[in-house]
Amino acid sequence: MRARFYSQGEDHYKLDSDLKAILDTFAPGLPQEELSAFGKLVGEEVLEVAHHVDQDAPPRLQMHDLDGKRIDRALLSPAQKILLEKLRPMIRPAYEGRGWPLHYAFGYLLADGGLYCILTITHQVAYALHKYAPEHEGVKRELLYGPAFGATWMTEIQGGSDLGANRTVARQEGNAYRLYQGDKYFASGAGLADYAIVTARPEGAPAGPKGLGLFLLPREVEGRLNFTVRRFKEKLATRAVPSGEVELEGSLAYPIGRLEEGIYYTLENLTVSRLANAAAAMGIAKKAHLEALFRVRRRTAFGKTLLQHDLIQHDLLEMRRSCQDLCVSVCVRGAYLSRSIPSNTSCTSATPFNLRSAHLPSCRSDSRYKSLYTASPLGNLWSRTFVPRLTSRINRSIRLVLRR
Repeated sequence: MRARFYSQGEDHYKLDSDLKAILDTFAPGLPQEELSAFGKLVGEEVLEVAHHVDQDAPPRLQMHDLDGKRIDRALLSPAQKILLEKLRPMIRPAYEGRGWPLHYAFGYLLADGGLYCILTITHQVAYALHKYAPEHEGVKRELLYGPAFGATWMTEIQGGSDLGANRTVARQEGNAYRLYQGDKYFASGAGLADYAIVTARPEGAPAGPKGLGLFLLPREVEGRLNFTVRRFKEKLATRAVPSGEVELEGSLAYPIGRLEEGIYYTLENLTVSRLANAAAAMGIAKKAHLEALFRVRRRTAFGKTLLQHDLIQHDLLEMRRSCQDLCVSVCVRGAYLSRSIPSNTSCTSATPFNLRSAHLPSCRSDSRYKSLYTASPLGNLWSRTFVPRLTSRINRSIRLVLRR
């Protein structure tokens, strides 16, 4: 019985012939059986659990245990906990030498911003440790293979996206640091994360974003809570991921790489995650397109199915074209990241991904892009608007931050 989704129970990779054509063109050789198995998991389990969590069972904050001890834990639906472990392998490909396009293809098929956010912020911590803090190899493995989850906490109440306004102070204590005056105001993964990467300003560092360092913050130190969660946010969307307000006062943290490079590590990390956001968003759009395709074949009006009406065909074609363009955009950039940020090799003295003059190339300059669309049923109907949009927004945000 398909009570909520026409595509429930279907292999979502098999349904999406455009995705397969795009991957074959820009990232050939990806494991088809693995993609198909993931597509079946989406159709058979993800759709139902994601809807249940979003509508009926979002995470709740438990601040104390039975003995009154402060624990600040996120309570997840049992169905969500089981599903997250089934989904965890999707964050591993880049670290196993299989590149970024496979990871983003999984995120696209998953098409749930909340569930994907939990996994994205987990592998963001693993990414920073892999490239710039290999001494934490054990933590990285916990994140990639379980049971730990991660988070990225940068935003503070007084600055929002303006990281240069961060007030959290890092005071050195031996080989580690203590963080003070920290009020991370929109902290996704709060109550769930076992490890977080956070921005803080070492004592004596200059003002602005270039004075920030990046630190690894464990949830517990010697069995005691290392930070507190003030509350969870009530959100309209991405409800599967708990987002809250985190207070840092004397929290023990470990430096990642060179402290003076902290803002560049941070922006590199966020570039990787923003592509994940784009993959999830276009995956959601494609799910809506698939549901529409099922519906227009079933409903009749004026003596014929909706699909037989010219205006319906036109609108569906426009939707498909937009989804294709965005899918190409992220796939090309994923392949570019595989060349520019090779995550399958640990770097003890790694240089940040050239963010001082960062510029992601436009995929429209790639000849494969044009040949794909010329050979497709859509002919030459590729968009002049959607393709460069992701690149320009990423490049603009990087320039704005580094200009401060």
